[in-house]
Amino acid sequence: MSKTCSIFFLFSGESSEKSVVADLFKLPIVEWYEAWYLYGLVFLEFYCGAIHPFTALAVKLPFLPLMLTSVYCTVGVVWAWILFYVDTLKTSPIANSPVVGTTRRKTAGKKPAKRK
Repeated sequence: MSKTCSIFFLFSGESSEKSVVADLFKLPIVEWYEAWYLYGLVFLEFYCGAIHPFTALAVKLPFLPLMLTSVYCTVGVVWAWILFYVDTLKTSPIANSPVVGTTRRKTAGKKPAKRK
């Protein structure tokens, strides 16, 4: 197995060999692409706190770390809402039953009954 593939499998939690190191990077609640998103957030925060202040961009674009963090987190929040809506619509008892009160019986040609 090449080094690039083994590094990918190390962080994605998938491996053909059982590895203790791979188990350290496996996140039990999220999928592999969501785990990569979280790892990217760690890298982004490292850049914003340790690298950006010492670059020439810190003078020209002091707002760049905040903007990058905001855009990155926006992607995560939108993804979380999409998953929430999909899960809610799949498990909702209302979504699986007909809506009450919106269907009417067809009464074409019939006159309403008279009350006595």
